[in-house]
Amino acid sequence: MPEKPRHVTLLWVPDSLRPSASLRIPYWFLKTLAVAIAVVLAGTVGFAHHYQRLASEKAQLQVWKTVGQEQTAELARLQMEVQALESRVAQLQMQADALQSQLRATATGAVAHQAASQGPPALPRTQTAYPPPALGGPVDELSRRVSQLSAAADRLQQQYQDLAGLLKDVQEEARRYPDRWPVSGAISSPFGLRRDPFTRTLQFHSGIDIAAPYGSPVTAAAAGTVTFAGYKPGYGFTVIVRHSAHRETLYAHMSRILVTAGQAVEKGDVIGRVGSSGHSTGPHLHFEVLEGGRPVDPYPYLTGQRYAFLAGTP
Repeated sequence: MPEKPRHVTLLWVPDSLRPSASLRIPYWFLKTLAVAIAVVLAGTVGFAHHYQRLASEKAQLQVWKTVGQEQTAELARLQMEVQALESRVAQLQMQADALQSQLRATATGAVAHQAASQGPPALPRTQTAYPPPALGGPVDELSRRVSQLSAAADRLQQQYQDLAGLLKDVQEEARRYPDRWPVSGAISSPFGLRRDPFTRTLQFHSGIDIAAPYGSPVTAAAAGTVTFAGYKPGYGFTVIVRHSAHRETLYAHMSRILVTAGQAVEKGDVIGRVGSSGHSTGPHLHFEVLEGGRPVDPYPYLTGQRYAFLAGTP
């Protein structure tokens, strides 16, 4: 068996006249060199793959970092928005409660009937604590909270406006409601059938007589417009004040009239002086309340009993 060659000879033959040269390389060196080259190539490929994976992970980490920063900023913004909305809801609730209290204290007449039969608009109490955690993370949870508070604030705002409008109507009704005593004194003759002081026959008395010293100030029982200021047979010096399309008050037997027809008066304004003009036996004020042109008993208006009557009316 021929012996395996142990060397490789490389021969270099130049084109010039210089002598040729040879290089004798052992086989083991070539094998070692091949293995080294393979190891280097494998290492280079592995390093390149590892580097690419690290670069990809670094880029992904940067994306996550950016997303985390954005979510942190969004959380901070939503928390501030929640705090602002909770403050707004609490403020609107306080304002609505104050309006309800004012409405109950002011309600009179026909509006008192409405308030007694229906009650003020119900205002739902808003939740001030955060709801239980839900799927979707804190950003989604706060977003839902913002939506809930925004809806609650809008509802409260609308209810506040409704209450403010109702309160305005109630205040105007109270302003024109004849519940102020027109003169300080005692009732000497009530509303209804009585014996006429002159003829001693039973006759219908269309108002109440309030005894008071001669010259005492007579004030308007409610705000309105003077429709008559002059002398009426039987009534003497008389003032009529219209308070609404269906309600008037009449003040008679005065000694002086201090207003003129067409003049606007407020509740408590002095419109004349107590006297004994017309069909009268002594100084007093004859006071009437007319609903739709028909006289009704003034006493319940002056004492607040009229409110109870209205509230009990179906």
